[in-house]
Amino acid sequence: RPAAGRPSYRSRDIEVELGAALRPFAERVDLTNPEVTVYVEVREDRAYFYTTIIKGLGGLPIGSQGQALVLISGGFDSAVAAWLAMRRGVAVDYLFCNLGGKAYERAVLQVAKVLADAWSFGTRPRFYSVDFGPVVDEMRRHVRPAYWQVVLKRLMYRAGEAVARQTEALALITGESLGQVSSQTLKNLQAIEAGTSLPVLRPLLTYDKEEIINLARQIGTATLSERVREYCALTPDRPVTAARPEAVDAELAKLDLSVLEQAVASAEVYDLRALSASELVTPYLFIEEIPEGAVVIDCQSEALYEHWHYPAPCTWIPGSSCSSSGTWTAIAPTCSIARADCNRPTWPRSCSGPATKPTRSRAACRPSGPMPEHGASKCPSFNG
Repeated sequence: RPAAGRPSYRSRDIEVELGAALRPFAERVDLTNPEVTVYVEVREDRAYFYTTIIKGLGGLPIGSQGQALVLISGGFDSAVAAWLAMRRGVAVDYLFCNLGGKAYERAVLQVAKVLADAWSFGTRPRFYSVDFGPVVDEMRRHVRPAYWQVVLKRLMYRAGEAVARQTEALALITGESLGQVSSQTLKNLQAIEAGTSLPVLRPLLTYDKEEIINLARQIGTATLSERVREYCALTPDRPVTAARPEAVDAELAKLDLSVLEQAVASAEVYDLRALSASELVTPYLFIEEIPEGAVVIDCQSEALYEHWHYPAPCTWIPGSSCSSSGTWTAIAPTCSIARADCNRPTWPRSCSGPATKPTRSRAACRPSGPMPEHGASKCPSFNG
């Protein structure tokens, strides 16, 4: 490119002159398969030389395609879907339907913070956190279990529409991938989207999981996303995989949707750019001693439990009688109510309760009587 006011020259002229200057440093000239290619870019009175071209990510300026709302869960899929949308020029805010409490919220905030700080230059993404606990409770009470997954997604879309009206978003963005889970069959996606007035963009629709995780590694969210638990899998077994829109409408009609409206109205809003590192750490409550009568529930993995647990390994010894609920008297000077202990009790054959081995349940390990030091003397069945 000739500088203004100077005689023009051609790229060929630079090629010849530079080749002649480099020739003494080469064994021979090979224009077909060169060992080194030198690139030159001339701008005004400067020439830039380089030997490596690093491929960029491409895309469009962020915000050039308008605003959208990402339904984020913190996992690999929704984070990558958000990034792909931003890459095509869409500015995004985030909606998080919280099913797991504050610790879960902080984990998802960390993922969204990476996307905001590393990829949302020129914008200030907002993060809307909606407590979906009451909404799920209402759904569980009235909706058939087989429809829980698709109805939950429909409710999340509705929450998204409500937030989108506030942010002037033109579309919803999800991390759904065709056939990846039961709620993401083509028929289920049709039934879920039927109740939504906004377009739903699914950048990952045809991606497989390995491709998604590889992209997550490239954009810097994989390490955080792999720590985020999955809370959306509610249906115990045999979820519907080919729901009809009218069937989902009928299930939705059973609900008091004011619960959803209240949840959205009470949403917490975070400015992701303004969040500090200390604000992303979940606050913990520390105590120096266990209060009398307290129940200690150990949520460690079995391997970590074997390494250390409070206060020491506890042996549950069957007592002389079996209660109607099938719990056993623990005879030990001190005892921790811990998962490994409760999950592997020794069941005597003389149990006179409702069954020889009481049915396992998801109930926490609760005491049914005092104990000399740690206030627990009985351990019901427990299923991790």
